Amino acid sequence: MKYFISFTEEFWPGQKDGTWIGRMEYRLPDQQFPDEMGFGSLDRAAVEELRAKYDFTEVDKKTFDTIVQEIERIKEKKDARV
Repeated sequence: MKYFISFTEEFWPGQKDGTWIGRMEYRLPDQQFPDEMGFGSLDRAAVEELRAKYDFTEVDKKTFDTIVQEIERIKEKKDARV
């Protein structure tokens, strides 16, 4: 089972410098529309590292779970959402 992964950045009024706000979209081959996981982080560098590694790629279930865990870690550490 492969997940297609993409990240979309959003810009919000009043967003602090150095923050990243957006979502990770993911889709299985049999899905017509993607699901998404919205998140924000003050650790922009960590998010950009994930994007550089996984944006617009297909990953297996184990890698997908690892990405979700990493996003949760980044969110717990520094949350930038309003």
